[in-house]
Amino acid sequence: MGNKKVLIAGLSMALLGAPLLQNTDTAFADESNNIISAQVIKASTDLTNKQAVKMAADLATASAYVQMGGFYKEGEYKTFTIKGKTYRYLSSSIDTKKELLAYLKKTLTHHAAEKFIKDRGIIIHKGKLAQPEADGGSLLQWSKAEAQFLRNDKSVKVFRLVVPVGDTTVKSAYIVRYHYYPTIGYRISSEPALDLDVPLNINPAFVFFKYLLVDSGVSKEQFLNSSETAWVDGFKKGIKKVEVREMTEVARSKAHVEYKVKFFVELDAGYKGTLKPGENQIYFLIQPTSDMEFKIASHGTAPLLK
Repeated sequence: MGNKKVLIAGLSMALLGAPLLQNTDTAFADESNNIISAQVIKASTDLTNKQAVKMAADLATASAYVQMGGFYKEGEYKTFTIKGKTYRYLSSSIDTKKELLAYLKKTLTHHAAEKFIKDRGIIIHKGKLAQPEADGGSLLQWSKAEAQFLRNDKSVKVFRLVVPVGDTTVKSAYIVRYHYYPTIGYRISSEPALDLDVPLNINPAFVFFKYLLVDSGVSKEQFLNSSETAWVDGFKKGIKKVEVREMTEVARSKAHVEYKVKFFVELDAGYKGTLKPGENQIYFLIQPTSDMEFKIASHGTAPLLK
């Protein structure tokens, strides 16, 4: 409240969805300079692994709720078309921006909630919110995720959540950022992003070159598409020696990370491929397929992400 003097007749505060709360004593002066003691409620700065998982799961629930338009009352579901694209109005509980923001901000920061609305193509039509007509869902079981605290970035805590996918053994890893506000506690500051940090020893681009002349079967296993088998056989033909000199991350998307690999080769005298003796380079697009598992989605001699 800064340096303002405030007369408090009563104080009550309810924080929806906030973590544990702690009280701090504060003194205020009234017009007669009498001291009035009051308790100001401040959100706890603690965020446990369990709380981080709960908030991410709540966001997933909210996202699914919005994606299906909310819960429609009888006769409420209506669609319309704009430039050949079909939209549906959101249900009455979230069909205004004020209502939708209030719902999303139970788990998201205001900026993240605004971006959520924009990214999903939600528009205002005849005074009501509407979104593109689409079905879909997610197999990610956020409530069963395992959380690992990574670091503090000023008022933000960063966690890594490993999330089971359906009833399979596959898991996906996400980075989730939680922003702290003294009055309401933590809110997720951006939607969970796939963890694209690939350790060198399991980077499929690195493994591809490591085994190319030793066991090309391992090199072939690094590709997402099994049809790349023939390319691997053709690529290695005529190479006597190969050595990775430099591997640099050059770009990222939501689902991929791109590396530029500089490598040195010695070639047979009768080599007829596209490589030249000495240094060459190639680009690999890497995609996570499970927790700490990655595959090469594509490759080329020019950048793949633009």
